[in-house]
Amino acid sequence: MKKISSVKITNDYKILVIFDEGEKKLCDIAPLLEKGDFRELKEPSKFNTVKSIGWGVEWDNGLDLSADTLDVIGSPINGSL
Repeated sequence: MKKISSVKITNDYKILVIFDEGEKKLCDIAPLLEKGDFRELKEPSKFNTVKSIGWGVEWDNGLDLSADTLDVIGSPINGSL
């Protein structure tokens, strides 16, 4: 299982995820914001509470995404944003 060392909010409901082994992926969360409980993250102040919890990311409202999910939906990044 992958682990996340850090997460950074970029723009348009995207987050830059840096995995422990140094791999970086840009993850577009916007499509998820149309589904279930994730809808409340459309509010930027709520979306911006995202933080790394090692095995994934979590928002203050308790919603989370696993590192493996973020690895699948993310686009590889070379360099920095």
